[in-house]
Amino acid sequence: MKKILALLLSVSMIVSMAAISASAETDDSKPQAAASVRMSAEPTERSTNFNDSWQFALGENTGAEKIDYDDSTWRTLDLPHDWSIEFDFDYGSPATSECGYLDGGTGWYRKTFVLPESMAGKQISIDFGGIYMDSTVYVNGAYVGNYPYGYMPFSYQKTNWWSKTASVNISSKLTIRTANTVRKIVGM
Repeated sequence: MKKILALLLSVSMIVSMAAISASAETDDSKPQAAASVRMSAEPTERSTNFNDSWQFALGENTGAEKIDYDDSTWRTLDLPHDWSIEFDFDYGSPATSECGYLDGGTGWYRKTFVLPESMAGKQISIDFGGIYMDSTVYVNGAYVGNYPYGYMPFSYQKTNWWSKTASVNISSKLTIRTANTVRKIVGM
């Protein structure tokens, strides 16, 4: 049972889900810290599933948060995704047995999107089912926030950074940097 649980956790460690939600709440003018949220994997009339067609690159990519960064050579994938399990087990890894002999590193994810007209004037949030771990989120090059933990769902609400950087019917870029440097596989 422990091995099954460990496998399920490792498969969902990196980025399990991203979504954009809209509601009719008032807009705040100050940036907010990430907040934990309860989420569903299924889109609703008030949400959009963002799991498909992300660009991904492993390693440091200086300037990748900028909107004009060229990600044309990055790999296209769907979420959830965990790059560490794509590699062979490395018994010489600095991750050691406590981390399943799987190397970590820094990964970058980018998604180009257009907010539909129906979201104009609504409170917008970006909801994540979980990113493992230490994620930094940008929209069109503007820093949104940092969530240093893994496994837990969290959300960023529409604030000043969103209204200045993403508009309806205009192409926008959501960029996530995740630093997976300490990886513990629970139960092994």
